[in-house]
Amino acid sequence: MLEEFKAQGIEMNEGANKLTAWLEKLEANADSTIVKPGDASMAAPFTAREPSVSPVCDIVRQGRSTLVTTLQMFKILGLMSLTTAYSLSILYLEGIKLGDFQATATGLLSAALFFMLSASKPMRTLSSARPHSKVFCKYIFLSIVGQFCVHVGFLITVYNISAAETPKEQRLKPDSDFSPNIVNSACFLCSFALQTTTFAVNYIGHPFNISIFEHKMLLYTLLASSGIFFVLAAEASPPLNESVELVSLPQWLRVKLVAGAVADFLLSFSIERTARALFPAATPLSKEEEARKLVP
Repeated sequence: MLEEFKAQGIEMNEGANKLTAWLEKLEANADSTIVKPGDASMAAPFTAREPSVSPVCDIVRQGRSTLVTTLQMFKILGLMSLTTAYSLSILYLEGIKLGDFQATATGLLSAALFFMLSASKPMRTLSSARPHSKVFCKYIFLSIVGQFCVHVGFLITVYNISAAETPKEQRLKPDSDFSPNIVNSACFLCSFALQTTTFAVNYIGHPFNISIFEHKMLLYTLLASSGIFFVLAAEASPPLNESVELVSLPQWLRVKLVAGAVADFLLSFSIERTARALFPAATPLSKEEEARKLVP
């Protein structure tokens, strides 16, 4: 191109000479491949140099695991928000409060369980089943409403039983400072059990993530939380109960508290599994079903 311009007597400045030289170089290399197979491009979100479709399966597995983890976090947050709202509104008006140590302990436990929950790993094999694609669906709605009714029923029962054993002069007013009594201690143990149950019941394992028994960190944290609850409820270590700002409860109340916690876990587990079985995730139509649908 430069030689043609010079033959015609056209003068070229330095910038035009550089541009023309670059165009000639680009034209000379036009036959060579600029982007090689396997290289990343502007339109590629990731690059895989594999001779098979296994990277696609890995992306699908990890995506399903992320979706399931997000859904179960929404469920757990919804249940905890509902039970906390009930405790901070209705029970607060009845003088039910948490001490500083109790609030700190429950907050740390919740943070630890959420951290363990987010560390779940996907299954190594791709399942034919599909997870629910959205939060607002019949399965999640029925599961949250059912479990919330069970949890609130347990809270109300514990409050009514413990309030009957608490003298009127020991009951706290909404604007008074925290002071340990039978009602506060029983309701704290109830809330502690509900928190552990919520995480244990709503963890979704197979066929998308590893099961709760394979997730050792989450399993050990839940077992430790359950063990602490039973130790506090049984008053096996009075110094520990005093450090948690709990008072001594009657034996029959402690038995009912433990039995209620076990019943709450079993009922919540049954509701979760029943809702999951009644409203499974939607599956795409097969080619035969699509063909039948198109035929008038």
